[in-house]
Amino acid sequence: MKTLVHQLNSALLCFGIVFFFTGCQKAVPVKAVKATLSHVEYTISTTTAGTVEAEQQAILVFGTLGRVQEILVDTGDEVRKGALLARQENQDMRSIFLNAEKDLNRTTRLFKEKLVSRASLDEAKRTHDVARANVDKTEIHAPFDGTIMELNLEIGETSQPQFTPEKPPLRIVDRKPRTIKGNVDEVDLSKIKIGTRARVKVLAVRPKPYPAVVSRIVPFVSTNKEQERTASVELKMLENDEFIPVGASAEIEIIIEAKDRTLALPSRAILGAGSARHVFKVVDNRLHKTAIQVGIGNYDRMEVLSGISEGDLIAQPGDTELTDGMKVQTEQVPWP
Repeated sequence: MKTLVHQLNSALLCFGIVFFFTGCQKAVPVKAVKATLSHVEYTISTTTAGTVEAEQQAILVFGTLGRVQEILVDTGDEVRKGALLARQENQDMRSIFLNAEKDLNRTTRLFKEKLVSRASLDEAKRTHDVARANVDKTEIHAPFDGTIMELNLEIGETSQPQFTPEKPPLRIVDRKPRTIKGNVDEVDLSKIKIGTRARVKVLAVRPKPYPAVVSRIVPFVSTNKEQERTASVELKMLENDEFIPVGASAEIEIIIEAKDRTLALPSRAILGAGSARHVFKVVDNRLHKTAIQVGIGNYDRMEVLSGISEGDLIAQPGDTELTDGMKVQTEQVPWP
């Protein structure tokens, strides 16, 4: 009997010690979020920053050596197709052209009156065309509607057809929606289709991303970089923002799949990898390690297929390592 009493006392003593230490365990402050029905996307990012390009851009030069007489535009000016942008001194050439034009008009009239031969008319046309071409070489005209992006001409200087890429006489880009070029990993290439939606962030302009779609996929994997095999994609921006500078860097996210009102959590609240994922669910101020199954997602949020329910409070990892059974004091963080 005494032995039984002794055993009971020992058991009660152990229980009391365990209760003392667990009951007096200091609660660890943690941030927590509620599992919520949300919009979730599976996205692919480019391996490096993309580059903003214009659909059309051109470097414009004079066709002959000559002294610059007139510059009719400045950097940033918008011009129409065919507009005269700059001119070299060409009085002699223009005089030759005007005389050739008069001679062509006179010869054409005489040919209609059957007073000159077809050969005379053809010769007058050739002379006129050569004179016109010589004048054209001394003038720069806009090849399309656009904006002057670079101007490296000065009145009185001698300009020639040759130039250095770093200092072109004139550079013009069109005003159509910009295109973005970037590279994706070869393993992602098969997931991307023409027309796939995307987001493009040009931080040089604004933090808010621009909507875009994939407009071109190059079915060729580059092997130029060691241990990195990539393929090129081109995206067309759906907003025509003329303030987007050509050559600027761009962050690209291609949206492969999207779901609305699906159970989700912030990606940082989900631990583990592959099929072995888990979270720490908060119940009565204690953490419970809970296995879950995940669906689509990205760096920001992830779909949860099973293991938890809407409204469950989930701890987010912080400075303190989370463990099963840990006593916590939660601060609920609103999201998404």
